[in-house]
Formats: sequence, structure tokens, C-alpha cells
Amino acid sequence: MTNGTESARRAYRQLCDTLGLTLPITFLDIAAEQTVVVSSPDAAALRLALGYEKTAAAYFHHLPPTPDDMERAIMTVEDEVTRIRHQVDTQHPLYLYDPALASLAEATGVSANAHGWYIEQDDIERLFKRFEQVMLGRPASWEAIPLDNAFTARLLILREFMHHLGYLSVFIVNTTANESP
Repeated sequence: MTNGTESARRAYRQLCDTLGLTLPITFLDIAAEQTVVVSSPDAAALRLALGYEKTAAAYFHHLPPTPDDMERAIMTVEDEVTRIRHQVDTQHPLYLYDPALASLAEATGVSANAHGWYIEQDDIERLFKRFEQVMLGRPASWEAIPLDNAFTARLLILREFMHHLGYLSVFIVNTTANESP
């Protein structure tokens, strides 16, 4: 998606307009070098010093990452996410709008509706557990998971965000069914 807090705020507004959402949402933009959170139309955009490329480059030195690589990445992502936990209104539903997340949504096995995928935290956890099996040597094709460190970093960031902020579900918008914000 786009970089910068203003771009994320603009994408937040466009996403609400596109889907006809009238209540506030939490919008998570997992970009290459940073992750931006917008938790209401009037709230300040929050920047996390982690993105999918940055995380993959810093921690995933193997394909797939080793369990030690993943553990170090988890600690860093967890620290960064918990740093903002009191600044995010977790009562608002969580939305993501990024074409690259379609493969993540599809890997959960959840069926899409006309606008995208409604995915529960348990589905994300099951996907992460399947990925752990890949890290331990199971072929990624057996688990229908892309063998790609950017995919892995996105999954990790989303999982830790949901887990540590208490989101029980996420809506990943299908960008082929909607106009791009």
C-alpha cells in the first residue's frame, strides 16, 4: 500500500466511502518500511517502525525463516505493537486494504464475500501454526502457504497486532471487487 500517515488517513476515508461505512474503524496499513494505524477519522495516525520488507530483511535470513529468526522477529514486533496499545481504540472493527493480503486471506481458507474476507483471530492463529510446521520442514505446498518472507512478515505483523491489542477479527478488503483507495 502507500507510505506515510497522510496516505493512510486518506486511504481510511476512501475505504469508508467505498464500503459505505459510517462508524469508525481501525485501519491497518502494513507497508514495506512501516506500519500505520488509523483508529478513527479524528485520531492521529500512529506509525510503527516495522513493515513487511523491513521486518523480513532484518530477521528472516532463511527461506522459510528458522524458529530462532521468527522468535527474534516476534519479540520486536510485539514490543512495537504493545507500545501503541493505549492509543488505539480497539472497539472499532479492524480493516486492511492491500492487494498483497489477498494471498494471506486465501491461505486462511475463509471464503470471501462480495467485499472481501472476514477473518477471525483463530483463523489467523491456525494459519500461523501451519506456517510453524513449514518452518520445521514441512513443504509450504502441503500447507498451501506462499514461501515468501514478505508474506511471512505481513502474517506476523497482523497476528501480533490482533493478539496484543485484542482484535477478535479482521476484515481484509478484496481490492479486485472495490476501487483502490
